[in-house]
Amino acid sequence: MFKAVFALRRKEGMGQAAFRDFWLNDHAPKVAKIPGLRRYVVDIGLTEDASRSVDGYATVWFDDEKTFQAGFGGDYARTVVLPNNSNFNRFTEIIMLQVGEHVIIG
Repeated sequence: MFKAVFALRRKEGMGQAAFRDFWLNDHAPKVAKIPGLRRYVVDIGLTEDASRSVDGYATVWFDDEKTFQAGFGGDYARTVVLPNNSNFNRFTEIIMLQVGEHVIIG
C-alpha cells in the first residue's frame, strides 16, 4: 500500500470554518473520485489560529506509487481536483510527504 500525506494552509483571508466547509463539502468529494484511490482521510484544525503553519492534513492511500502517480497525474485530477485547490488553500505551499506507516497502538 502506498500512502501520502499533504499539509495545507488555508487561503489568505479565509476563516477556519469556511476552509473546513469548502474542503469537506466541495473539494473532498472531488478527490474521492480520483481513479485508484483506496482511502482518503482529512484532518482539519478545529479552532481559528492564524499563527499556525498548517490548517489541515489530507492522507491518501493507493495500491502502489504507480497508481498514485497515475491518479494524481491523470486528466481528472489535473483538470478538476488540482485547480480547485486555489479556491481554499495556498496551493503553492502544499507539502506532500510519502510515508511509511508504523502503527504503535492500533
